[in-house]
Amino acid sequence: MPKQPKPIANRIFALRRSAPLTQRELARLIGYNEDGTVGRHERSSALPPFLIALAYEVIFQVPVSELFFGLRDSVEQVVEQRILDLKQSLEQQDARGKYAARNARKLEWIATRRS
Repeated sequence: MPKQPKPIANRIFALRRSAPLTQRELARLIGYNEDGTVGRHERSSALPPFLIALAYEVIFQVPVSELFFGLRDSVEQVVEQRILDLKQSLEQQDARGKYAARNARKLEWIATRRS
């Protein structure tokens, strides 16, 4: 993934405040001994490891993709471009070659995945 030019928006701060939990309490719930890490996650100066992101999901009952909506949007843009690049690459290949049937299935998957 490319580096992000600006902080990634997330909902941790707002959800923690509405809980109402302190950073220290939330840190303990997600398995940390100090509250500084939660603050870094709230400010988007650090991304949590995957298991910690899942812990946030469990605590706040909000999917990770909604907790870190800014990151999800950035990832979506990159991945969609890669899928478009793959599609163009497959379309340029010989339709009669050794992998024609497999490439046709890939193109079909690409065409139907948004349905």
